[in-house]
Amino acid sequence: MSTTNLVINIYVCLILFLIFNTARSEANVALVMTAEQSSDINVDWIARKVVDGCTQTTLEFNCCAHTKRDQTQAWWRVDMGELMAINRITIYYRGGFQQRFAGYQLYLSNTTDSPTQGVLCYEDKSSTKAQVELLVTHQCPYVARFVTVYNYRNNPKRYTWYDDFAVLELCEVQVFGCQVGQYGDGDCNSSCSGNCYGGNCNSTTGSCFYSFPGKYGDYCNNDCSTDCKDSICEKDTGYCAECVPGLFGSDCTQTCPVSCKDECGRNAGDCNGKEEGLGVENIRGSRMIAGETSAAYEKIHVHDFLSDYQLTIHLETSPTTVTGVARPPVQHTCVTSLHGTRQYHAHRQFITTTALGIVVE
Repeated sequence: MSTTNLVINIYVCLILFLIFNTARSEANVALVMTAEQSSDINVDWIARKVVDGCTQTTLEFNCCAHTKRDQTQAWWRVDMGELMAINRITIYYRGGFQQRFAGYQLYLSNTTDSPTQGVLCYEDKSSTKAQVELLVTHQCPYVARFVTVYNYRNNPKRYTWYDDFAVLELCEVQVFGCQVGQYGDGDCNSSCSGNCYGGNCNSTTGSCFYSFPGKYGDYCNNDCSTDCKDSICEKDTGYCAECVPGLFGSDCTQTCPVSCKDECGRNAGDCNGKEEGLGVENIRGSRMIAGETSAAYEKIHVHDFLSDYQLTIHLETSPTTVTGVARPPVQHTCVTSLHGTRQYHAHRQFITTTALGIVVE
């Protein structure tokens, strides 16, 4: 071998080494983990085929799972063994069978009581067969142990081109993320900042999902303003949840009118404390929530997140309950603000009501 050819071969090897060591993503935390599905059409196309690392999408390669055809519901689930900070999920479905995959839902949960329990990350609403993607990646920035793919068929069907039965023919499901408390692009070897409440952070960037009271920012290393009551502020913006007496505004830098006697509205600074509209920017200390006016909304007790991520806020001395869906699931947090009638925030902005707005019971 000539010197020139030797040098060329060395350069080729170096380039391949760099490609394979810089293009990696987070770990596939579902690989070879325990999987199950609602039914098996035979003994070959079973649930564990979906997490075996084979991404071929035809049944001839024996890489796919297949549920029975005479069902109105079908589901497949993988157990990752422990809570994982998930970033994204990639699904490989059997080629050419959009009519069966159409309408599927993707759930993340910490329990297995029901296939539709937990957080709905995605629902397919394709109106034509051509719109259904059989190789697709969904961004699902949640903390969960179980990932479930679910489908159903009603009578009549949503669209005439749908298959008559609920059938799942998954060939591979890849769940990319890291163990809770870890992050890193490819190896998950870095630890989340100690400033992240509960040790939860984005599995790729390491940014905190939640902050400790008095802190804000992507990595929760900024101090809330001393003008914020109890040093509580919004996790991303640093805006105060409430102002100390005598101040108002998002950053609590404006002084209440003298006639208010140090008590004024959080946004406009009006003396009676009421804000326009059904929604207000902060719950505690406000006088209007979902159209209800009361001076009793002074204390808020926030229950721990339940396994199905339902958060209930009991407003002291009032029977009103506000229910929402939390993402990503954690065990403890505290709600600091409400925006409009559709969204309210904790130290992470991922707490949202249903599409119909706040449910008041």
